[in-house]
Amino acid sequence: MSQNGSDEIRQHAMDWVIRLASGRATVADGEAFRRWCGQSAEHARAFSECRQNWLGMQQAAQREAAAAPEPQHDNVTPINTARLTRRALLGGALAASVGWLAVRPPLRLWPSVYDISADYHTDTGQQREIALSQQVQLHMNTQTSIDIYRRQGALAGITLQSGETEVIARPGGEYPFEVLADNGRIQATDARFNVRYIDRAVCVTCLAGQLTVEHSDRSVRLLTNQQISYDHNGMLPVAAADAAQITAWRRRMLVFNNTPLVQVIDEINRYRAGKVILMNSELGKNLVQAQLSVDRFTDFTSLIQQVYGANIRYLPGGVVLIS
Repeated sequence: MSQNGSDEIRQHAMDWVIRLASGRATVADGEAFRRWCGQSAEHARAFSECRQNWLGMQQAAQREAAAAPEPQHDNVTPINTARLTRRALLGGALAASVGWLAVRPPLRLWPSVYDISADYHTDTGQQREIALSQQVQLHMNTQTSIDIYRRQGALAGITLQSGETEVIARPGGEYPFEVLADNGRIQATDARFNVRYIDRAVCVTCLAGQLTVEHSDRSVRLLTNQQISYDHNGMLPVAAADAAQITAWRRRMLVFNNTPLVQVIDEINRYRAGKVILMNSELGKNLVQAQLSVDRFTDFTSLIQQVYGANIRYLPGGVVLIS
């Protein structure tokens, strides 16, 4: 790319940094930012670099504020010092805002910095199939970020940063294929399995073959149609798994069996732009038995309205209020 083209991308990246830090970013801005970042790796890298520059400004502002002289005893503060400190604090506040918005985008209006920098990433509602090698194939669900890692130049495994993926590992590799998720490790030589890492909890389901799951000081072997979950509190016991329900997302379906409505809404929000917001906590306790197409979520809101008599309010940007 020419120098002029790189300079233009960098200028646009800084414009995005400032806009997202302004507190006035809209859903349309979020969608436009997502499209802009998705144009090339150069776009995403430019935004990340500009964000780092702002974070550097924040640190400098904090150091400058800490080193500012104390007010004079006659309660008169030198004018230049006051102006400089206000500029420094403003720069620090903006940098902090950009940093937070980049890491935790509100309503997931745009990809986080971690998403942008991942080796493989899916946007909201997107699914991907990736052949990492002749032995390993991935099916990535919505809002999933994955990094790959190698051992002595050969593919060794992936780190699931967030989201959900189905892995097919075939014999032929020098080592068992590994999936790292949170503080756990999954190893398989000949297996098909699903790994879900949402809200700091990991669920591993063996769909075919066998695999090993390690977490803390425990190591558990899973066989076909067995499942185990773990988080910072440790591992739960091995349980039987409904493979059809676990893999329903591969058919772009969601299956809920006596699932609290609040959890159903959380899952739906992973697949659609905007956000469904439940305003009634009591309503959220109702159990849902349903199969939903990820491409027809209007059917879900109609169902909630008919079955529970809920009030549905549609707002711009895909925001839906249920009360």
